[in-house]
Amino acid sequence: MVLYSKDLKYIYIHISKTGGSTIKKTLPFTPINYKYKFKYNKYDKYMYIENNYHLKSTDIEKLNIDNIEEYFTFTFVRNPYDRLYSTYLYIKNMKTQNFNNLTSLILLLVLFISGIVFSYSIKLFLIYLILFRKFFRFIFNLYFTDFNYFIKTHFEELYKILPYSVCPQYDYISNSKIDFIGREESFDDDLKFLINKFNLNVVIKNDKVNNKW
Repeated sequence: MVLYSKDLKYIYIHISKTGGSTIKKTLPFTPINYKYKFKYNKYDKYMYIENNYHLKSTDIEKLNIDNIEEYFTFTFVRNPYDRLYSTYLYIKNMKTQNFNNLTSLILLLVLFISGIVFSYSIKLFLIYLILFRKFFRFIFNLYFTDFNYFIKTHFEELYKILPYSVCPQYDYISNSKIDFIGREESFDDDLKFLINKFNLNVVIKNDKVNNKW
């Protein structure tokens, strides 16, 4: 995500899973309409999620900011292992407004369809299992194996489906001028530095940052 303030002239590059929700709630930003899209890579044949919520520094021009060279640009980073584990928990406990756990809903739908196919034809059911074996393996390992095994087995799939959450953090800021890099390990102090720098009278609105993940 790239957030910015026209009044205070700063740009925030939000690297996924590094405390961006807290920063967004604490600092004032110019409103932007963000959208998520499901897309299909016809060459490698896989679905992935694209959004303009997690823009990289090289995509800042999409925001059409005037006199961008005058803006103070900052970001926050995190221990890569912790960030990947946070992504893993996010997928495992993914929520929507209408369902508490999206991945559980998907699993229930898969089991329901499997039951229908099985009751219709055992041969068709076996074909169904073969065609969707990667998906079944992904869901099974997500819920019934540990983090290390799941990542070793499915890292490539995660990278394809959620590239903005799994890609290296330097991908967000490579070949760009970054004025300040905060760290999750010193999150409050680094965010206070920004608050003081821009003379803001705000209180840090912690959102999951005080939790380990």
